[in-house]
Amino acid sequence: MSESPGSSESKVNPRSANVLDLEADGVVSVYVNGKFAWQLPKKILYVKVPSAIPKFQVEDDDPIGAAPAVWEIKNCSEEAFRLFNEWLYNSRGQLKEPLPGSPINVYFELNQLASVYQIPDLAIAVSKVIQKFFDDSENMSAVSKSYADLPPKSPDRATISGRFAALVLTKQLKMDIMKPLIESTDLTRDLLIWLVICKQYGLDNDGYQKIFDWMGENYQVWVEAQE
Repeated sequence: MSESPGSSESKVNPRSANVLDLEADGVVSVYVNGKFAWQLPKKILYVKVPSAIPKFQVEDDDPIGAAPAVWEIKNCSEEAFRLFNEWLYNSRGQLKEPLPGSPINVYFELNQLASVYQIPDLAIAVSKVIQKFFDDSENMSAVSKSYADLPPKSPDRATISGRFAALVLTKQLKMDIMKPLIESTDLTRDLLIWLVICKQYGLDNDGYQKIFDWMGENYQVWVEAQE
């Protein structure tokens, strides 16, 4: 009889397990944007990306055996998938951090991947990397460039501008960070839109996390304010 999903035996440490152990239950062929990219052990997917296992394919009580033979990922660059693959095998759930001053668009892609495939642990890891990147004033020019490359009214733009707006409202944004930010017309405009929205909804006296969480839940309000 197979192990239940919540049992300790069903968990796997990618770092300590050998290849034969990981692939004992088979592998999943992963296609990115229609092209074969990699084969991933079903055990790892079950532990770290359970949403990749479609429930309607379960024929017995073994979720691992129900994993699809093929998993297709769309709208994901090779670099983003490479980082995602490295994260899957990282037993601490950590992501490789970007080099100082380099664009961070790939991490916005990972954030979208985490949202589409419901991978909360990946979303948390991405958020930590982005927050650490934003905390360094030397990276602000790269943030402005990355922002300009993002589609208007996109969730990624909402997240970035919202994060800075929340810092402004809670008086946590350092002056050495403000100067390179205001050089980006789009980012400044979107940040100001969030400030107006927060004032209208009475959030201007709340804490940073409460404000930022509200923004994530009400992204559409920010979009509609631009129409």
